[in-house]
Amino acid sequence: MRKNKLKRASVIVLSALMSVSLAGCAFGKKEEPTTEEVYVRPSTIGETAETTLKINPNGTFIEIACEDFSGTDIDAKGAESYINSEIDAFNDEAGVSKISLIEFQEEDGVVKTAIQYSDVASYNAFNMMDIKVALYDAASANDILKAELASAQDASQSVTTTVETTDINEEELLEAGYSLEDIEEIESGSMDLEGTATETDAIATFTDANTLSVVNSDEIEGASYMMIITSEPMVYSVNGGRILYYDKHAELIDSATVRVNGNGKSVIVYEFNY
Repeated sequence: MRKNKLKRASVIVLSALMSVSLAGCAFGKKEEPTTEEVYVRPSTIGETAETTLKINPNGTFIEIACEDFSGTDIDAKGAESYINSEIDAFNDEAGVSKISLIEFQEEDGVVKTAIQYSDVASYNAFNMMDIKVALYDAASANDILKAELASAQDASQSVTTTVETTDINEEELLEAGYSLEDIEEIESGSMDLEGTATETDAIATFTDANTLSVVNSDEIEGASYMMIITSEPMVYSVNGGRILYYDKHAELIDSATVRVNGNGKSVIVYEFNY
């Protein structure tokens, strides 16, 4: 009996010593200071290297502008305050916040900005541009082509099939939609400008972004198809969507992005991935 009591006492003492030891470790342990994680907003500009207009599903637009002021007298570092003052003045006049500068970068005289616009009207007013966004309409696309043809006819009223090559304004004819092959035939006399497509029978053509085949404007059908009409040379990107068709004044960069060359009024057909 005595042996059992001693054994039990030994267990109790050992347990007590372990408790004291553990308590001492816990008591002596320093608490590490907790650091609060700081949220870093992802860059809107990212790796963008040329001016890009992003079209958002909610009707807003973000323009990432890239300007190189190196080698000029412009104070690139002071550009941010100037841009903010211009935006504030615009919003004050509108009576509501329509535009906001969401990111600014400056490095070695190269300034990149990301400015968000509430709608295309605000973008046009602030930048003095005339970009249109609407549901796709074949008639509107055809009207643009007809206007180009009329411009070409005006530019070539004095052109005959026997004139010297240098007498033909090739630049205006290119801007009006004539190909280099067309101009060569006009210059050689094998094509008469009056014999080209007229303003009444003109049908706009597009390149299918998926198959790269050529389609007529009236072959494009889609209740949710949108179009942007622009002559501003820059990159256009559909955020959360894809490019469907583009005309001769644009080139496809990827499934959601085109580059417009500014040689004429361009029509880009796209849709969002709702």
